[in-house]
Amino acid sequence: MNVVHTLKTIAQTLNIGDDLHTMLQSVLESLLEVTNHETGWIFLVDDNDHQLIAHHRLPQALTADQCALMCQGSCWCKDKFIKGHLQRAANIMECRRMERAINKGNQPTNGLTHHATVPIVAGDEAYGLINIASRGKEHFSKEELEVLETVALQVGTTVKRLKLEEKKREIVRMEERHRLARDLHDSVNQLLFSLSLTAKSIKGVSEKQKVNEAVELISEVSNEALLQVKQIIWQMRSEELEDGLIPAIHRYAALLDIKVDVFVEDQVRLHPHAELHLWRIIQEAINNSRKHSGLNSVRVHFTINDQAILVEIIDHGIGFERLNMNIHSGMGLRNMEERAIEIGGEFALKSEMDKGTTIQVRIPLEGREDHD
Repeated sequence: MNVVHTLKTIAQTLNIGDDLHTMLQSVLESLLEVTNHETGWIFLVDDNDHQLIAHHRLPQALTADQCALMCQGSCWCKDKFIKGHLQRAANIMECRRMERAINKGNQPTNGLTHHATVPIVAGDEAYGLINIASRGKEHFSKEELEVLETVALQVGTTVKRLKLEEKKREIVRMEERHRLARDLHDSVNQLLFSLSLTAKSIKGVSEKQKVNEAVELISEVSNEALLQVKQIIWQMRSEELEDGLIPAIHRYAALLDIKVDVFVEDQVRLHPHAELHLWRIIQEAINNSRKHSGLNSVRVHFTINDQAILVEIIDHGIGFERLNMNIHSGMGLRNMEERAIEIGGEFALKSEMDKGTTIQVRIPLEGREDHD
């Protein structure tokens, strides 16, 4: 196989993938094919620990007991890597893992004794090792080591990219957890405080009617608090959008026991980041309608064209005056607007007394999954 073509294929694999195990397995197999070597494996190393993330055509002695000899213990290449003494592709003599396999003598080693190794790096960051070997081969040429180094640099860049992306996702998850914690504190705390005051008011009350009224209020407030907790816990579930946005809306409506009519003209396809933010906006709007509109129904309308996706959440309830927006600060309007801006969209609110409320979110085409 042509080396240049293989390196290009490897680069494409690393650029479009996001599952590190699958990508590195494919890279390793392509590398062995172009170099005509028998076997290989890739370690990711973090501090003193290592992970066997990919391997191909290992001898039976090294795959026995779920690759125990590969996954446990140390070796020359790992020791040199951890100490910072392995800077370039190199010939490793007397591989310690192969030595152990030969000494055990109960499984075939296919005549492997040596391997070439190269560190996986990106800038000042070091991530692991690529090793290749063939039976009877004790020395690897300069050209072979250069090919290894080229691939290792590509792999290093990809590992760094994926780690940075994971950090970004973790930051988003942390921000979401903090927001949900604030929601829990603001909504449920207030309800439980009301519950506590109502319970205290019962003390010393002798009139049966007043006691019944207080108990009824306690029941209503506690049910509302329970529903708030269910909502927030449900929002934290990572699988809520697995079946898509429209099914998620219907499930959320069922949770709140509210009628939601969804009108969609075309399939809604968004990047996961944009979809999650849009979903949170719709959740907040539906919840606000249930609380404040005086009705038990709401419409969600999707209009999709070549430029944008427009989402409207509409109720025909009591509405409110825009001038009294501060009264409705607890409705999460600022959060909804910030989420729309986060995904490059626009947020608008229309409301009139006794005429209802409409929330509009417009997401440009760049937010769609099928946009080039």
